[in-house]
Order: sequence, then C-alpha cells, then structure tokens
Amino acid sequence: MAHDQPLFQKVGNKIYFDGQDLTLLVSEKVKTPVYLFSERELHRNIDRLQNAFRKNYPNVSIAYSMKNNSLPEIVSIIAQRLESFEINSLKELQILEMLAKKNGSKFHPITTTLYKPPEFIAKMISSEFFSEPLFAIDSFQDFRIVKKVAEQFKKRVNVLVRVNPGLETSSRDAVFASAGLNSKCGLPIGTIASLMEMNKTSLTNTILTEPPVEQTKETAEYIIQEISKSNWLNLQGLHFHTGSQITDLDYFNNVYEIAALFYKWVKNEFATELTILDLGGGYPVQYSPADKVPSLDAIANCLSTHLKKHAIAPEVILESGRYITASAGILLTTVKLIKQLLTGQRLAVLDFSVYSDLLDTLTAKWFYQPILVNNLPQETQTNPGICYELVGCTNDVLDRLPSYLDTSSSSFSENINGHCFPRELKEGDLIAIKNAGAYTTCFNSEYSGKPISAKFILKK
Repeated sequence: MAHDQPLFQKVGNKIYFDGQDLTLLVSEKVKTPVYLFSERELHRNIDRLQNAFRKNYPNVSIAYSMKNNSLPEIVSIIAQRLESFEINSLKELQILEMLAKKNGSKFHPITTTLYKPPEFIAKMISSEFFSEPLFAIDSFQDFRIVKKVAEQFKKRVNVLVRVNPGLETSSRDAVFASAGLNSKCGLPIGTIASLMEMNKTSLTNTILTEPPVEQTKETAEYIIQEISKSNWLNLQGLHFHTGSQITDLDYFNNVYEIAALFYKWVKNEFATELTILDLGGGYPVQYSPADKVPSLDAIANCLSTHLKKHAIAPEVILESGRYITASAGILLTTVKLIKQLLTGQRLAVLDFSVYSDLLDTLTAKWFYQPILVNNLPQETQTNPGICYELVGCTNDVLDRLPSYLDTSSSSFSENINGHCFPRELKEGDLIAIKNAGAYTTCFNSEYSGKPISAKFILKK
C-alpha cells in the first residue's frame, strides 16, 4: 500500500483501513470490539489543519485538546508534532509530564476549564516539565483563585481572559456553540452592543445581547482591569471558544469579527501589549455523507479577513481535538446474531454498546456511519441494499446506533429502514464504525458489566 493511500480502500471483497486487512487483523491480533487508530491519519489531520490556516495567516499554532482523546498512545503521537496542549485535569497533566520525562522535552499547557482546583494550578506553575503555562480566566472567582495560588508561589503567571461574545444562533449549532450568553463558559463583553455600533459591524444570523448591568464583576472588561492591577498575573491575550463541531460558516465569521474587534479595543483602551488570540476549537468533521461542513480553507479565510480588517497581528492558537482524532479512529465490531421482528424489521446485535463506546449518540444525538468490511459483493451496488437496525449488546432499549440524522436543519429525522448494507448480514460479520476517534474512548465505561473495548494503534 502506498504512503498516500486513501484511509478506506476496497481491495477484492474487503475494506482495508489504513492499508490494513481488518479481517486478517481480527483473526491474528485483536478481538472485537476494538478501537483502531491510524498514526498516519493523525499526522495528516495536523498537516491539514496547519496548512489551511497558515496559508491564510502564518502565525498560527495548534494546542491539542486532550479532553476529546487522552489515550497516552495517541497523545504521544501528537506530541511528536505539537508542543502546546489544552488540559483541564490533573490526570491529563500527569500524562503530559510522563511524556515530557520520557522524551526529555517541555510542553506548553493551556487550561480553560471553569473551575481550576488550587492543586491543579500549583502543579502547572511548579512542574519542571512545563514552560510558560497559560490560564484562561473564566470568572471573577476563577481570577481570585489563580491569583491567590500565583501569589503563594511568588510566581508571575501568564493568563488569558476567556470571553463570551454574546452570540446566539437558531441553527443546530446552538447545541454545540459556546458563544451565547446562556453558555456556562466565558465572561461576557459588557459594552458589546455599543462596541458593535461604534464600528458599524454587520453580523449575520445572530442576536447580539447586552449582559445585565448589575453583573459588573462578571464581565471581560472588569476582569481585564483587575488583572492589570495584579503583581502576579500577566495578561497575554484573549480566549474565544466557538464550541464543538460547528458547521455554520456564518457562526465562525461572527465570532472572528467580535474577537478581532474586541482584541483591538482592549489593546487601545487598556494600553496593554496583548500577543495571543486563542480561538479554541469547533473545527468540524464530516460524520455523515449528508453533512454540509465548511472547509478548513473557508474557515481560515474568515479568520484572516477579520484580522486584516482590524489591523491586528496576534499569535493565533487553535485548540483542536475532534478534527485531529475523529477520522483517525474506527470502532471495529462483530455481528453476534440476527433477529427479525414481526414488523419485518431486521436487527443486528453487535458486541459493542453505545453506553460504553459511543455515548455521544445518546448525549448529543450523534450520527456514526457503519460500513461492512468483509465478503463484499463484487458487483457495484445500485439499489439501497438490505437494511438493519444496529443495536448494542445490553438489554437497554436506547442501546442502538441511530441510522441517520439530518444535520442540515434544526430538526432531526431518522431513516426508519435502518442502516443499509450491500448484502444480508450474518453472524461473524465485521462492521467498522467510522470517525470514532474523538469523544469516544474518553467516555468508556463498564456499564452493564461489559468490558472496556481494546485499543490498537496502526503505525505508519
């Protein structure tokens, strides 16, 4: 197989993943259910993300968001390419320390979590394996906690202010967006409406909301002012998190407009030398063939347009997790039995469970695409195929893989025929569930006594 081979390839009557014969792998090395990760695809996704943004704006770096997949083997591969990591727990910090000790290197950690325990802050500040950690301040109380720990250690620490731009959207992206005032994340801009009017800014498909005047301590401006008075906190820049899996290009456009404008306003108003604009995550993956996902080039062009418009040139940080890992992983599962209902509906019972393996199907009504990988018909499939409802191995009625979600609108519709395959399924068939590399292994549990699925890395 060539180095630049497609991730999925049909060879004879089988589907290969990253050049690997999955049926041979199962017969010789692994048992299902198992997560398979492509090291090559992890590197390619980092390249795709970096190239798209740096082509439009050179001063861009990536901080891998560990919460989406913190398997040490995965983080180790990513650490070959990246120095910055977004972490939010002592466990994630310990994984980074272990890798730094092993590789003889130092990492740049960024933490954006709402609550930062004092012991977590202290460890980030004092660890010999971290260089210039960044703390994104999310609230007034968060500011006080970080400041107190910094003072105890007599160390001046670098901080960002996590800003909530006050945007709302009526699309499905509202489920995943974190830029609205009802979001639990970030500090609102107290003067947002007047700021927009002053600069004659046009925002599309949004509602711009002014925060209540009585919440003066919980605004970005107030916290910036308090940081400027502190001897122990050094304001490096601003943090704007768009959300997760955002598919509305207008939404990126609006967040970037406010981020660039407010960054410029803060520099002028407070006469401070900001250097960093952290734009969080949200860079989308095409989970379903029906998904309408904006390209990275389109998103990057939005960013560069607004940076040029407001004549600012910060170091831009992208906290990507999902985009890097999602397509690099599949969940390989085996058909254990076939059951036909009186209604005529066929069920295929698999050896995985959505509760322990694909929790996002329940919590976020997420769609994952399954494909049959063995004993495929030689002829080209021209009809819809034979359809099955794919269900997990527990007794729970919700333990099933949704067959289709229309993510192009705010309402979800499911294909009542189920998942369709080019032939009848039978016991022992292998099903690969695509794009299973993000927000899957981090949710693994032993619900209903099911053992946690194995993980296997395909080396490049």
